[in-house]
Amino acid sequence: METRAKIMMVITVFMVLLLTPMVIDSVLAVDCPIPDTGQTKCYDNTQEITCPQPGEDFYGQDAQYPCNPQSYTSLAGGIMVQDNVTGLVWEVKQDKDDTPNYTNPHDALMSLFNCKNS
Repeated sequence: METRAKIMMVITVFMVLLLTPMVIDSVLAVDCPIPDTGQTKCYDNTQEITCPQPGEDFYGQDAQYPCNPQSYTSLAGGIMVQDNVTGLVWEVKQDKDDTPNYTNPHDALMSLFNCKNS
């Protein structure tokens, strides 16, 4: 390989290594909120407990950090459901008798759209 080609290869590898973290950071920075789990109870190692205060054992559980409450909107006469937190749209699937069958993967199929960019 001639010297010029070697230099270009080194520059290319350097640029890829330099830019990769920036690309990953920009992809991860997309505004795509996560809906709250709805968890309201706290637990120790074996049982439900009163949610602990800061500094107490078992403090910092999911139930102590409510955010983005779950919210849904029926669309197109009930054919789809939109998650108002993420912007995802779910297609409602049913058997031919119009009875939902969630053991059938086709009845539980979802349609994914990109997260909302605000």
